Amino acid sequence: MRKEQVYGVVASLSLIGSYFLIVSIAQGFEHALESFLSLWYLMLPLITGFGFQVYLFSYIRQKAVAGIAATGGVSTGSMAACCAHHIADVLPIAGLSGATLFFSNYQPLFLIIGILSNAVGIMHFLSIAKKHSSLPDFIKPISKYNIKAVRDHILMLSPAVIVLSFILLTFVPSTTSFKTITESQNSISYDITPISLEPPVFSVSVNTHSGSLDSDFSKNSVLEDNKGNKYTPLRWEGSPPGGHHITGKLFFPEIKGETGQVKLTISSGNSPLSFTWV
Repeated sequence: MRKEQVYGVVASLSLIGSYFLIVSIAQGFEHALESFLSLWYLMLPLITGFGFQVYLFSYIRQKAVAGIAATGGVSTGSMAACCAHHIADVLPIAGLSGATLFFSNYQPLFLIIGILSNAVGIMHFLSIAKKHSSLPDFIKPISKYNIKAVRDHILMLSPAVIVLSFILLTFVPSTTSFKTITESQNSISYDITPISLEPPVFSVSVNTHSGSLDSDFSKNSVLEDNKGNKYTPLRWEGSPPGGHHITGKLFFPEIKGETGQVKLTISSGNSPLSFTWV
């Protein structure tokens, strides 16, 4: 394997390694893997594109020293943005609360921005290589195309793609996922997301920066449907009580009949916390 190919592979591995390291430290490896698999169709193009961009830069670095700094930086930043909503787990800054919710809701948007950035960077390096007749052998057939024009078209279309993605993420309801609800009490933050309602399974993430989390969610949680039926958890799978961070899943029995609303109540602190989905 040639040196520039090694650089490209190392760049891709470093990007994915950084993602798993950051999220695993904040929420555990299992959560990092679940997040990666849920967005693999965006993460893989980003990782591959970044590695290919580094490969091209290494191949023609004497002619394009400044290019990678701009486009490569955006790609790395976009990957980090996917897990930036975990910053509050390691930096106890109250002012980040609004930003963390934004990052959590718009992970795909930041990944799309990174992919577009990679595409522009790749086309930029290819146009430079073509201009100096130094295209790598395996992509020389593309020399018959106007690479610079392709790059310019990507630049022109990128704002429209970003705006459309933002609109879809903001206004189009998802049929395969449920909204995460975040509540705080006594410096403890709760992020609850329904994974399924048939049967009911909830993803639970609890974080604090002071004291110890000693909640036993299998004993202090109750699920209620819109008919008044109440259900206690079948089991809890996740972190044991203690420490600053607890993540896991709550499993409940099947809901009786159809329901248009569910409410999960967690008895913790001075008063119970309720999370309702319609």
